[in-house]
Amino acid sequence: MKRHLFLFVFSLVLLLSAGCNRMDSFDPDYPIVDWYPVNLIVTVQDSQGNDLLDPEHANNYFEGATLVFRGKQYDVQGIEDDPYAAVSTKYYMPRMRGLRLAHDTLYFSKDQKELCHFLVFGELDGAEDMDEDIELQWRDGTREIIHYHCSDHKIEKKSGGEWEITCKREWMLNGEVASNPFRLVK
Repeated sequence: MKRHLFLFVFSLVLLLSAGCNRMDSFDPDYPIVDWYPVNLIVTVQDSQGNDLLDPEHANNYFEGATLVFRGKQYDVQGIEDDPYAAVSTKYYMPRMRGLRLAHDTLYFSKDQKELCHFLVFGELDGAEDMDEDIELQWRDGTREIIHYHCSDHKIEKKSGGEWEITCKREWMLNGEVASNPFRLVK
């Protein structure tokens, strides 16, 4: 009996010690990465450049608009003065705030910015791998399919000692490669 107990305890100690990492393989310079949350942003204009999400516009598009993500429907919430307002914490946790109408300066590129109304959906977790269709439905029965793909989160140390932090993010609008924010013309 003592022999069986000894073999059991010895095997248990051997098994537990084999799973331990050696501390000399730990890299103290390993970066802490905070993958930023992602918001889907959509503007809507007519062919003359009129803002169709402006509540003052007679044929505005935001009234009655809905968005479907992962089987859940989101209706447009009221207008926000600060669509990017967030709680300041050490780690920024994404908060799903639904579909909101906002009015603010929107940057379409480094050189192109515009004060306009836009729909904001999110926040989506930037650290999560996703391959999702997001359906934006308008009150006139038309819809837009926005596809969001996020994968391949990598943290690699390069030969020069610098860290490279990357992930693959892609957007599609109705089957065509596009970029966020989206500018729709109706």
